[in-house]
Amino acid sequence: MYISYCEQAKAVPFEEVLTVPLTDAPTVVRSLDVEYERAVELGDRLTVAIDVGHLGRTSSSLKYDLAVGGERATIVRTTPVRLDSEGTPEPLPDSWRERLEPYHDEV
Repeated sequence: MYISYCEQAKAVPFEEVLTVPLTDAPTVVRSLDVEYERAVELGDRLTVAIDVGHLGRTSSSLKYDLAVGGERATIVRTTPVRLDSEGTPEPLPDSWRERLEPYHDEV
């Protein structure tokens, strides 16, 4: 479920920052790392904060901090890669880089 929470949270910056609905973004997750610190219980109110790390040529790194009541529960790190119409990695658009820069924090 933690990965599902992250994917749902990722939709917000794609729509609000990159102005692209996540369902229309030509990306795939190349790598994923999950560090569990504590369980999330049914009924817990979960918050997810997202930081943008490395901005590579065709990919970036995202760090998700999942917390309950201000107490960290899990850290998730992903590396999404942008793909062209044939499924080959392609450079991140300059517009994406410009819009992501204010959220950039080496993670």
